[in-house]
Amino acid sequence: MSPANPQRVLVLAEPGLATHASREAVKRLDAQHYDITVTTRSLPLDEDGEIILSSTASETGEGNAPDIIIGVTELPRLAKSGPIAIDIESRADAALISLPGLGATGHARKVADALKTVLETGTDGERTSFGVRSPRWIRVLLGMIRVNRPWRLVPSLSSAMAAAAATAAFGIFFSSIWKMATALHPARLTLVTIMSIVAMTLWLIAYNRLWDPPRSRGTHTHAAVYNLATVLTVGLGVSLMYAGLYIATFVAALIVISWEFLGSTLGEPASLADYAKLAWLSASMGTVAGALGSSAEDTDEIQRAAFANRERERRAAREPDDADDS
Repeated sequence: MSPANPQRVLVLAEPGLATHASREAVKRLDAQHYDITVTTRSLPLDEDGEIILSSTASETGEGNAPDIIIGVTELPRLAKSGPIAIDIESRADAALISLPGLGATGHARKVADALKTVLETGTDGERTSFGVRSPRWIRVLLGMIRVNRPWRLVPSLSSAMAAAAATAAFGIFFSSIWKMATALHPARLTLVTIMSIVAMTLWLIAYNRLWDPPRSRGTHTHAAVYNLATVLTVGLGVSLMYAGLYIATFVAALIVISWEFLGSTLGEPASLADYAKLAWLSASMGTVAGALGSSAEDTDEIQRAAFANRERERRAAREPDDADDS
């Protein structure tokens, strides 16, 4: 194919990280023989859970039909043989790149390499799949967590944060909590922290029904990967909330409680470590209380932490189109 008559390549990238990585990837490619266009589209699923590229491409409104369609999805591709990073369907002149299959870092570079692999392999042979590099399950799991962007859960936990802050404030104003916090060993405080984060994580998963039953997946391994990604995503989001609560409580304690008064209450000169322990225990207490506040939260962002819910959204997006065609 000469540069004067390049092949038309349409990259259908899902909104968010997939689109950003795809646009940056095209900039990195030295594709003189290809005319590459990146379009942002949600890729629907059929009844079998397969992503539909051909019909989606026809809905983009592009003037000329592309020679090759390449989808970039934020959903994992889990086959019986293992996770798949790139899937080339020769008969449909289409290929699919799974962002989680590329790992958690360097998405622009890895998507560029994947696009290059698709273009060099071509779509003239049999169906070709490229598995995730070893350690494949760890890599796809980390990729799923990165796609979920756990830090985006923190704003959606605003009511939980408010309940946690209100409870943590008791630790600043009640001297009995000061004495308890400074008397506890750091190992015990660490255990209390872990228990509080686990409690809130489990509450959010249970209340928002994020757990994916094994029977809904192809294998127990697939269900385990989906659920582990959900647990780690929500757990990291709660941990970030906890970190913010701890810092706020520590600063508030320094402002409200004078060194002299804290020392007289404890019966010994106060130190910065005493303030740190006070904030530590108060933040843990607040996190447990914050789990109850999360029940009144807008669940849209939390629901997206579960990939099973994302798949249901894709199927639901397909149903109106099927109804129009019938």
